[in-house]
Amino acid sequence: MKRPFAIQLMFGVALIVTGCGAPAEKQAGPQAATDGWVAGPQVDQVSRAAGIIRVSGTAAPFGRVVLTGPDGVAYAAGADETGHFDIRLPAPRTDALLAVEAQVGQIAYPAPGRLLVSADPGGPVALLGIGAPTRRLDGTGALDAVDADGRAGFLSGRATANTDVTIVRNGVSLTAASDPQGRWTLAIGGDVGAPIQIGDRAFVPPAMTEATSGSLVRAGQGWRIGWISPDGARQVTWLPDRSQ
Repeated sequence: MKRPFAIQLMFGVALIVTGCGAPAEKQAGPQAATDGWVAGPQVDQVSRAAGIIRVSGTAAPFGRVVLTGPDGVAYAAGADETGHFDIRLPAPRTDALLAVEAQVGQIAYPAPGRLLVSADPGGPVALLGIGAPTRRLDGTGALDAVDADGRAGFLSGRATANTDVTIVRNGVSLTAASDPQGRWTLAIGGDVGAPIQIGDRAFVPPAMTEATSGSLVRAGQGWRIGWISPDGARQVTWLPDRSQ
């Protein structure tokens, strides 16, 4: 018989997750921490199906991972003995910036930044971080994102693993190295609106000024979002359409 595992409300929709196939709730043991420190969880994949969002990743073994929406409503699940977690929640009715944290006992260990899930199924899904490059989770693209905090910025994208990527801005060629997963990032100055050429693909970022509403708006051939971290830092991110 299936045992109710968790009942929570998320974006106004009730969802029941059963214990069938879910990791049992256990107190995190010594393997979950080193010298009292636990790393925040890492989100590796987000997928949609039949009105449900599935968020998967890694955390402390037997720890608890919690996603919290802007309205303060949370949804949680336990990680298994390898640290893998899998949380299912209703697809958001509005664009959502979710806080992600691990809980061990009464202590929370937040992941940096926020998980962006677009209300539009065709919109972006990404991990956003203040002062850090965005990590797209919705498919692959030569250019994943342009980030700006008013002083400097980042470009990020994907290519063949372990290769050099040439990015041309304002007629100047720059080089970034992709990692074993094919992801690359490049720190740039405050002029984040310059056209970008990567291979045979051209990108024109829009004006990188945006009310910090935490909601996505259409901007050029992509989406733009501005948001504020709990400590008051601001960031604007442009995410090109995947057809780009």
